[in-house]
Amino acid sequence: MMNSLKKTGLLLICNFIFGLPSGFSQTEEDTIKQTVLAYFKTTQTLDMEASVEYIHPAIFELVPKEKMIELMKQSFIDPDILLKMDSAEVLKVSPILEDNKIRYGLVNYSFLMHMTMLDDGKPMTDTDSKSSLMFTYNMLKNKYGEKKVRLEAAKGTIHVLSETSLFAIKAPEFDGWKFLENKDNMTKI
Repeated sequence: MMNSLKKTGLLLICNFIFGLPSGFSQTEEDTIKQTVLAYFKTTQTLDMEASVEYIHPAIFELVPKEKMIELMKQSFIDPDILLKMDSAEVLKVSPILEDNKIRYGLVNYSFLMHMTMLDDGKPMTDTDSKSSLMFTYNMLKNKYGEKKVRLEAAKGTIHVLSETSLFAIKAPEFDGWKFLENKDNMTKI
């Protein structure tokens, strides 16, 4: 009787120990989600050198990595526009597909963009219909939709909720998941 209890106990312990990793294993979709959020974090903190490491390497055949870093910095560090992004959220990761040992997924995500228009380093608050603040506000409303764009005129800030997608790609020739924006000009890559 005691011997069978020991065996049962040993079996339960082994099952617990060896079954534990499968209970905590991540799905590929979870890994993609975490990687996308890490990518966004590098952009939010303006760490463009780290950010480019998440971009699919084929982009750098079109634009060298150093030039891409420079362009990214210019878009976020502009004396006329203070640009911030936050509240990034992965909405959905599609089922993963594979072709010729390359894995693909589509990631739907959202983020908030805060754009403060500056004039001599101070926020523009001119809401005259011909001001650059109002021009930009109206342009963004047309692009993203009226419900996703809000003007905080007293601070000269336009808030935009952007919902878009990107391709997640994993290939044997590079480490981890890399990303490309889901735009017509990117599908050829």
